[in-house]
Amino acid sequence: MSAAIAIPIYIVCDVSASMATLISELNSGNQEILDAIHQDPLLVESIYVALVSFADEARLEAPLQSARDVSEFPVLTSRRGTSYGAALRLLQELVARDIPNLKRSKSRVYRPLVFFFTDGEPLDDSHLVQKALEKLRNSPYRPSIVAVGMGEVSPESIEMIASRSAFLIRSDVTPREGVRGFYQLITATLNSFLDSIDSKGSSPFRAAVPASLTPVDLDSWL
Repeated sequence: MSAAIAIPIYIVCDVSASMATLISELNSGNQEILDAIHQDPLLVESIYVALVSFADEARLEAPLQSARDVSEFPVLTSRRGTSYGAALRLLQELVARDIPNLKRSKSRVYRPLVFFFTDGEPLDDSHLVQKALEKLRNSPYRPSIVAVGMGEVSPESIEMIASRSAFLIRSDVTPREGVRGFYQLITATLNSFLDSIDSKGSSPFRAAVPASLTPVDLDSWL
């Protein structure tokens, strides 16, 4: 695979107060993703990665850059609030800036992949969330969003965020197992994506779903 391609991914983590006891799992999972990428020469040459956290506001914890230049992510800490809108607005700003920049240096830039994790319903106004989501989806560089929820989040909220696939953590697994399932899904998706890229640049893929996750809509996992 040519090093001239770029696969931008954004890991978006809910760090609201209800996630306080699981922040260490998020930090461990983020590091495990980096380690897995670095162990695969194709991944490390192709993946560009960014880390976003959100609570009452969204923060860019690590800007999009080549995975080979990222050895570790900043440590996440919990904050108050759960604003989907803030996360979506920040994502729209980032892809609008990052993807044109990548296109200047890479011959082929794939649609951004967003991995969105939350354990609760949005606390911001639903109209503002929908407005932010519509703006992101209407962007020339609209991302494919894989959304994973657990705890108090409803299937409807997770399916609303997702454009590619939506999952819920199974009720019979522990929260820590659920968080690990989120990161296992990221790894499986990236490996499957690379395996499926053909010479024409299309990327039909079907990643293995970790046992701790349940698809909200089986037909969407295409």
